[in-house]
Amino acid sequence: MRSKKGFILLAAGLIFITGLLLWKLFYTPIHYKNYPNFGVNIPKGYDIHGIDVSKYQKRINWSMVKDMKDEDIRLTFVFIKATQGVDGVDPQFKRNWHESAKMKMKRGAYHYFVANQDGEQQAKQFLKQVKFQTGDLPPVLDIEDLNFETDQELRIQVRAWLLVVERRLNVKPIIYSNAKYYEAHLEGYFGEYPFWVAHYYQKQKPRTTQKWTFWQHIDRGKVNGINALAD
Repeated sequence: MRSKKGFILLAAGLIFITGLLLWKLFYTPIHYKNYPNFGVNIPKGYDIHGIDVSKYQKRINWSMVKDMKDEDIRLTFVFIKATQGVDGVDPQFKRNWHESAKMKMKRGAYHYFVANQDGEQQAKQFLKQVKFQTGDLPPVLDIEDLNFETDQELRIQVRAWLLVVERRLNVKPIIYSNAKYYEAHLEGYFGEYPFWVAHYYQKQKPRTTQKWTFWQHIDRGKVNGINALAD
């Protein structure tokens, strides 16, 4: 028969274990802070912040973007959509490219990849439209869809685009994709290229095993001078 002391120790142990389980269940470490002016929670521990834009952000007032500040957060760089497929050009690209530079924002351009179109021709379209200057961010290849192609064919056309642009500009392009898409279709094939990962609403960092350089952590930000939500 157990002693009364044994029952007390057992009860204390159960209470401790139960308390520990409840703490793990309900306590979540805070790894982000809310910035009301931007309308989003921004993960802590990152000092450099920027946005990406396209025609969906309409006509942007770049002076207001440049001047926006919420406590310690400023937007210092922007990636701008330039082209899509073999013949598409974003209608706001030229204005965004010019005006962001006037405001001395660090700028970069990206191409939206169409998997069932020739990668080399898409690269030539991108290079025809974008005139890079010293100090610009590296070019970006945005890969989000399969367009009914196989993974193998996708990777062949992606490789073609990357090689054409890299040889012309003498810099390795950045690959943009969301975490799940990259892991499903690209992981293990393009690790030598910088990775810009999209993984929204994560409190500390994106969940990916791939080394990343840029993290797109939200898709519903509010930015002065932009009459639409921004990434």
